[in-house]
Amino acid sequence: MKTGLVLGKFAPLHRGHQYVIETALQQVEQLYIMVYACDELPDIPMDQRIGWIEKLYPEAQVIPAPDGPRETGYADSVMAVQEDYILKKVNGVKIDADMLARQSQQLADRMAEIEQQAYEVAGEEFNLASPKQIQTIFFEKLELPIIRKTPKGQPSTAEDVLQELALEHELPRLILENRGLSKLKSTCL
Repeated sequence: MKTGLVLGKFAPLHRGHQYVIETALQQVEQLYIMVYACDELPDIPMDQRIGWIEKLYPEAQVIPAPDGPRETGYADSVMAVQEDYILKKVNGVKIDADMLARQSQQLADRMAEIEQQAYEVAGEEFNLASPKQIQTIFFEKLELPIIRKTPKGQPSTAEDVLQELALEHELPRLILENRGLSKLKSTCL
């Protein structure tokens, strides 16, 4: 989809603005109009200017930019950054799927290594994502100190508790590392 971006204060909206917007609408499928703050004419509020544009050009998407450029030299650099942002938002960002797949596999491999290390330290296999199994290993088998209890009276395996226990024992450190990698893998890769 061919997109366009028109930037300005539009205070007031004059024939030159209308010409630019109408020309852009003829050339693109989706037009974004970014409306900036206008310190010079505070009696024409931004919402009024946006209303004018929305009424005249309902096919365009209006984006308020109250913190937009107010000085000439500053405006050019801000406009370039904002235009890039809008275009990425509309068109998306290119992703290297092969690289992401490799990184995902590297995380999976590291998580498998950590799992094996955890089994060795615990002396048995268990589910590293199971708070109940972790409770049994930590507090019954390894007799680690109970830092805090859950509302149901069970020893807590929350992250802050594991961080404190990790200062004294390797297994909580391994579980924390595994949780962090698991979260990274599930949310980012």
